[in-house]
Amino acid sequence: MKHAICITKFVHAACRAFTLVLFLLALSPMAAQASNVHFVGIAGYNYQGTTAVLTAQRVENFDALGASGFLRLELWAFPAAYSGGSLDGYKLAQHIFGPLSAGSFVENVNSGPVAFVPPPPGTWVLAMVLTEYSGLHHVNDGFVLRDWFTFVAPVVIGPADAGVIEFHNVILDHYFLTDDAGEAAGIDLGSAGPGWVRTGYGFNSGGNVSVCRFYGSVSPGPNSHFFTADEGECAYLRQLQATTPASLPRWNFEEYDFASTPALNGLCPSPLVPVYRAYNNGLARGIDSNHRIGTSLAAMQQVVARGWTLEGIVMCAPQ
Repeated sequence: MKHAICITKFVHAACRAFTLVLFLLALSPMAAQASNVHFVGIAGYNYQGTTAVLTAQRVENFDALGASGFLRLELWAFPAAYSGGSLDGYKLAQHIFGPLSAGSFVENVNSGPVAFVPPPPGTWVLAMVLTEYSGLHHVNDGFVLRDWFTFVAPVVIGPADAGVIEFHNVILDHYFLTDDAGEAAGIDLGSAGPGWVRTGYGFNSGGNVSVCRFYGSVSPGPNSHFFTADEGECAYLRQLQATTPASLPRWNFEEYDFASTPALNGLCPSPLVPVYRAYNNGLARGIDSNHRIGTSLAAMQQVVARGWTLEGIVMCAPQ
């Protein structure tokens, strides 16, 4: 439910406690006297299941005379990057703190575990919103907007987490696959470094072999992953790893990953879906080699138009 206060996922005790806080705020003299409260530095969040932790590096009251009202960190999901104005999105979590006296600040704000209610399935841009209790407005429990911090990487919620998920690094122009929801969530939060975003593409896992997953290295490289359902190709790369010094570029076997079915003579038997692979020609271009793997031929043609080579059908996925 959008903008709900007492949501059924919350335990009743927590809901009653939050309602009591709002009631006390309504009676409190600590309504907003300052309107110059802002973030200083960055904000952050993480979530798992129905619990989140909200953080802010620093919140400061730049008003030299007036104390602030109670303040609130609010994590919101928007269909596009938030740039101020009406909060036309979904509030996911919140944390009340403050108030701040004139000219004061608080550092390392940390909510601890708070209730998290995910938005509907889809791709969302999240923002941390700083609000202040005014006592004058009925919208958003009487808390008014003071500042916001938008997180650049979109977050995909819901069905897109099923099966094999594709990520793209907009800095490196690299692609990566995972069917591990935990790993995907970590990438969303920056565990694999900056620049990774979900493309919205993916495919179902399932088949008679486990795909071999390889990684090179940051140095000497390649700083990239490689996936193959071909048992012969997997064995060859593992043998090459054993005979190539670690000081030279090589593919290092990481694990057997998601299940799939190898293509037979470059084709997939019905009703399986062809999975294509394109290569960025990294060796010839003097950059790290990388491959894009997926069921969308149109997506493959996008990278071919950027100079990649379509290698054909390399595995077959369930419908």
